[in-house]
Amino acid sequence: MGEPLQLISCEAEGKFEIGQEACRVLRSLTGPICVIAVCGRARQGKSFILNRIAGTAGGQGFEVGPTQRPCTKGLWMWSAPIPRVTPDGQEFNVILLDTEGIDAYDQTRQYSTQIFSIALLLSNLFIYNQMGGIDEVALDRLSLVTEVSKHIRKRAGDYGSDAQCLHDLGECAPQFLWLLRDFFLDLKSEDGAECTADDYLEMALHNVQGTSESVVAKNEVRRSICSLFPRRRCVTLVRPVHDETQLQQLGQLDPDLLRPEFTKGMDDLMENIFQLAGPKIQGGIMLTGPLLAGIAQTYVTAINGGVVPTISTTWQGVSEQECSRAVDLAEASYANAFPEDTAPEVEDMAVAHALALEIALQTFRDTAAGDEQTKRKFEERLRLSVEAVHTRRRDAAFRVSLRQNEELLEALVERLQETLLAEDTPVDTLAQVVHEQLEEYKQAAQGPGKWEQLAERVPGVVAKLAQDRLVVEATAASCAQDMLRAEARPQLNP
Repeated sequence: MGEPLQLISCEAEGKFEIGQEACRVLRSLTGPICVIAVCGRARQGKSFILNRIAGTAGGQGFEVGPTQRPCTKGLWMWSAPIPRVTPDGQEFNVILLDTEGIDAYDQTRQYSTQIFSIALLLSNLFIYNQMGGIDEVALDRLSLVTEVSKHIRKRAGDYGSDAQCLHDLGECAPQFLWLLRDFFLDLKSEDGAECTADDYLEMALHNVQGTSESVVAKNEVRRSICSLFPRRRCVTLVRPVHDETQLQQLGQLDPDLLRPEFTKGMDDLMENIFQLAGPKIQGGIMLTGPLLAGIAQTYVTAINGGVVPTISTTWQGVSEQECSRAVDLAEASYANAFPEDTAPEVEDMAVAHALALEIALQTFRDTAAGDEQTKRKFEERLRLSVEAVHTRRRDAAFRVSLRQNEELLEALVERLQETLLAEDTPVDTLAQVVHEQLEEYKQAAQGPGKWEQLAERVPGVVAKLAQDRLVVEATAASCAQDMLRAEARPQLNP
């Protein structure tokens, strides 16, 4: 089950906007993804093909209608990803994009090229849907690829010719599948031999002989297509039904009413599509849902600002943005996992830090997207960040423990003072009081400095009190000091 969500829309004054619900769905897909986009003229059945890929039927998928009004505006995404597995066992999800028909009656050429460019940028399998065979009209309609280089650059600083830019873009362009619908020609080579749909495509892209201006323009279009789509395929489909009324309701038509040749062709097409579909990788970066959402936003922002987006810079920038976002989430998970009431002891603090760090690292690794080098850089930033948090928390806890220990020592000294200054204090009584005070201190005192504080403060106080009260036997004062030192010394010199 699923529903179409608008990923990119064109709002007032020709500005593009990102659909937040579609982005929310994408951000939930943290694993590898493949993006299949279908582009072509309006009202020629792009949505029907996408619904077949998605496995929807009965008009429950992308909108399919019989009117001349274009159904799809902007770019739409199917909300339910299609789970797939590569031949080597890697799991990934397929995301489907339905694009607004190019050259619709209410579009400008620039708008059509921008839609075409965005779909190219986001996808790794680009299906160009067309009725009939490949002729000069069809090639001329696809000539907007010659303008793609005005809207995309592979990297910053690419100021070469359009031909060179298209060649560079071809290195990272999606696989191109030219789908010819309602195809009725017998495929034969120039010598009359049978040929494949791929052979037919390559023959159509051969240069036209001649030197006239029109011939030069035709060959420029062919070179542009070949440059932008070095990985290209062609598939043909016969007319699904003969009846025009049934054709207008193709999306809701009973599959049993479709021509057997069309059904067989659709099965072969689906097999071709899923053979070509695989996780999208750009510059060593595996595309994920969060990356796709970030890339779409970056491209839209660039186009709205009149800036030509660059593929390599965009991917790297979005990768760093996603890793930075992952660091923020990981830092929050560290703070939540580090108990506020952790005892201010060196070992307790270290254990709490280690457990919280492990949770933070797992949060980062589950969320971060991009190439491994960028991930390692931001993971190191996370480690340094949480180590600094740990140090601040530990030092603050230790300072609090020192103040609390001082208060305990004040009470201990006051109790000893009362005992020592009392008349005729026996040694046994003094020893019992010292023992009781030490036990209370050991139970309540915290922090790594508690024994140093005891050793530095109390024995000296006892000696002074003994000097102030000469009637107290020297052995009593000596006994108190010995007991205090005996308790503190093993902790200071383990």
